[in-house]
Amino acid sequence: MPIKLFDLVPQPGGVFFSPSCLRTRLSLIHKQLPFEKATAPIIQLEDGSYLMDSDKIAAYLDKEYPDRLNLFLPDASKPVDLDSAEYSKAKQAAADIDTNMTPPRALWGIFAPLMAKLFTAETRAYWTSDARLGEAEIVKQLHELIKEATADKLADENLFFTSPSKPGYTDFYVLSDYRLLRSVSAKLAYDVYEADERCAAWLERMKEAYPMPEVWERDPKE
Repeated sequence: MPIKLFDLVPQPGGVFFSPSCLRTRLSLIHKQLPFEKATAPIIQLEDGSYLMDSDKIAAYLDKEYPDRLNLFLPDASKPVDLDSAEYSKAKQAAADIDTNMTPPRALWGIFAPLMAKLFTAETRAYWTSDARLGEAEIVKQLHELIKEATADKLADENLFFTSPSKPGYTDFYVLSDYRLLRSVSAKLAYDVYEADERCAAWLERMKEAYPMPEVWERDPKE
């Protein structure tokens, strides 16, 4: 039985918005592992058991499939020593990107009210628990953080966040945060991320490396 990915949508046929689910989807594609898709992040393993949490799933994939491209050290020779200081440092770098690049409260303050409109009445209350914050100021704050991060990580001909030449799990953190906004507003995603030239070019490289047409085609046009 193949691995099964359970993704989140606001309603049947709705946009794929969950950053955690996207990181898991990218991890499975990165490992070139076949998987079925269902519509939480959760994957059902080959033995029928379940594994939750995108970071735990990433660690599991690196451990169980050492012959496949490593998620945190995509440039390294296979197999990667998962107990090495280099691997630990790479995992911490990915976590630091997630912590420092996008303030979760600010991002969710923009995202939640917009996404709530797409949910059914039964689930809408959960997503409207936070009042809408001052959007313009948040967008400006987030965009400045993106500019700082890309100036640091994508300078000197570096193509990706995880390594200079190949994408990996750190890139998945950034892309999953981008997708959070893109799933509700093309303009917000542009203003925060794509208005930065380095980020826009990186985004095109990520789309080429991980096409995922079934994800992108559901996004709003505006």
